[in-house]
Amino acid sequence: GGASDSNGGAGGGAIQLVAANGITIGALGVVHVGGGGGGFGGAASTQEASGGGSGGSILLEAPLVSVSGILAANGGGGGEGALGNGGADASGDDQVALGGHDPTRGSNGGDGSAASTLNGTAGSVMMGSTAGGGGGGAGRIRINTTTGSATLSGSKLSPAPTTACATQGKLHP
Repeated sequence: GGASDSNGGAGGGAIQLVAANGITIGALGVVHVGGGGGGFGGAASTQEASGGGSGGSILLEAPLVSVSGILAANGGGGGEGALGNGGADASGDDQVALGGHDPTRGSNGGDGSAASTLNGTAGSVMMGSTAGGGGGGAGRIRINTTTGSATLSGSKLSPAPTTACATQGKLHP
């Protein structure tokens, strides 16, 4: 937020995989479209830290889809205020990207989204420091199959499949 010395974290990318017969993401497979970490704030009182980028989008479409690996579209961590640390880039798992934090410096950056947490957390504001940037929000995961249900045994989806950000549906003829 505000006039920052650095840009906000980049948003995650988008990927669409389409197959005539089936898609299999094996146990060691990772499809990761996470957001980038936000930049730290400047020394001037008007140079707030920047927020983490939102997660991207994953779309898988095939008659049969089987995932035992990882699909991740998490948000990046927000930057710390007052010449502190930048926020962490989202990782290809279900763990939050930490906001910038150094107890000897400025306001903390907010953590990015992951797992069942769809919104990044807000950055803090410490007296005498510029504000920390907020964490990036969750992206989207969509899987379309003939039956409307993919095989997800042993998989790790983030955002979690119990949220509105990870959905399944039927292929259109």
